[in-house]
Amino acid sequence: MVVALALVYPAFPRVLYGMYVCSLDGLACVDKTVRTPLVRHSDGPSVRSCDYTLPVRLGTERLSDEGFGTMWGLRRRILMGLAKAPSESEGGATFSYTIENALAFARKTIPNFEPYIAGQRVLDYGCGPGWQAVAMATQLDAASVVAMDINPEWLRKGEALAAKYNCSDRVTFVRGGSGEFKTECDTVVSLSAFEHFVDPSSALDHMAGFVKPGGHILVAFAEPWFSHSGSHFGGYTRIPGTSLPVPWLNLIFSDEDLLALRARFRPDRPHRLEDVEGGLNRMTVKRFVSILDASGLQVVSRNSFATKGLPLVHRVPLLREFLTASVSAVLQRPPSFQP
Repeated sequence: MVVALALVYPAFPRVLYGMYVCSLDGLACVDKTVRTPLVRHSDGPSVRSCDYTLPVRLGTERLSDEGFGTMWGLRRRILMGLAKAPSESEGGATFSYTIENALAFARKTIPNFEPYIAGQRVLDYGCGPGWQAVAMATQLDAASVVAMDINPEWLRKGEALAAKYNCSDRVTFVRGGSGEFKTECDTVVSLSAFEHFVDPSSALDHMAGFVKPGGHILVAFAEPWFSHSGSHFGGYTRIPGTSLPVPWLNLIFSDEDLLALRARFRPDRPHRLEDVEGGLNRMTVKRFVSILDASGLQVVSRNSFATKGLPLVHRVPLLREFLTASVSAVLQRPPSFQP
């Protein structure tokens, strides 16, 4: 497996070397770690150790110095040795969009994407700050776009973006999650959002409730859970000697380790990965396929795209989960479908 990762990800040997170097540093710091006291903050229990503040799970017993040293452990020291302040939050590509590149991912992953949008009534489900919604109106001439998200800040940004590009008359932003909004559209689009939904099966069913009989649902997202960037935490790390993030973090380190890493750079203190900003539902390729098959919708097409464009690896069951960079599906609502 290590050889395969090195072939796919040429910088992977540097990861191993960096972990080795950090382990030496970790051994040197154990004595300092175990003598660090417990401190409390207004947002809940946390531990300060070697200049790191991190959340911990506390039971009813008192946290001893010995228990603290064991909890911290060499593995976490290795991860902290690979840490690097991110340039942005976990939003990733969200913060690098422009009106020109906002639809590049959709065009790459969804076959014949543009005809599903041009002249159609579109719902952008999980619209984020609105780049795709505005681009579908201004670049692909959608008849109308309703952009839905649960984050009020994103909706405000989207409204400002639509005003900037003079399409507020065709792009409407609405708060999702209330169950009160009703509309019928020709196409529902969900881009780079499916891996964040708390209940993705219910979300897909909700999408189907908006689309007309015979209409289509387009879903595409990158970074399935077991892919090289599936943890969505890579931005907090760097491979020693490179500008590349450390891959497969969630296969190497525990959830608690990852949350401790995040706590170095973010003020909030989620206790689970599912509770981080935007949410993470650990969506695997297998789970995605199962949700589609159980949805009652007709699967027009389903596509997966390999890491680094490697041929065939996403078709091999043993490798598919680890080497699939993104997936997509085009679904159609049958006339008899009842959401």
